[in-house]
Amino acid sequence: MARLFLKLDNVVLREYAISDKPLTIGRLPENAVQVDNLSVSGHHARIVLENGQFVLYDQNSTNGTYVNGLKVSRAALQHGDTIHVGRHILAFENDPKAPKPKPKLGTLVVLSGKTDSPEYVLDQPQSIIGKADNATVHLQRWFAPKVATIITRRDDKYFISGSPSATPVRVNTEIVQHDRELMAGDTILVDEVSLIFNYQD
Repeated sequence: MARLFLKLDNVVLREYAISDKPLTIGRLPENAVQVDNLSVSGHHARIVLENGQFVLYDQNSTNGTYVNGLKVSRAALQHGDTIHVGRHILAFENDPKAPKPKPKLGTLVVLSGKTDSPEYVLDQPQSIIGKADNATVHLQRWFAPKVATIITRRDDKYFISGSPSATPVRVNTEIVQHDRELMAGDTILVDEVSLIFNYQD
């Protein structure tokens, strides 16, 4: 499986899987790989699959796109290549002999409040938090809503929805209005229960 590792000062910030769909890189949030730095153009570069080969295209960026230190407008990527956009590095990996990593599962640990378990593994496409019989996280408060919120798993990422009940769902004190991606270490407050989201090692 082809992957990109976004790095800054040799610290890995994010990992991205590359598929047969074009992958956009840039400063604006609509990019698949958002690099929030002024040295990066709004739409800086993109990676597309052409005849079984991943190819990088510069999108007329202001400061240019570099592969292994050379400025490029187009470059066929090889396993181990490094892509420079601004101060950030994107390390490209596509080793066909490497075993495919098992997807990491999300977990919830209860910090406070009454639930039926102190910890949960989010191994289903959807995990309900509420009082419903099929809830993954079963809330114990007598008047808790049947569905307080739903956590959806998509391509090894997890998204939490806004609450269908009158009580809002909060992530890191911010009210969730629409689907919001969960990051490791996020704190969720739902119906007087506080949980922390993370990934299994």
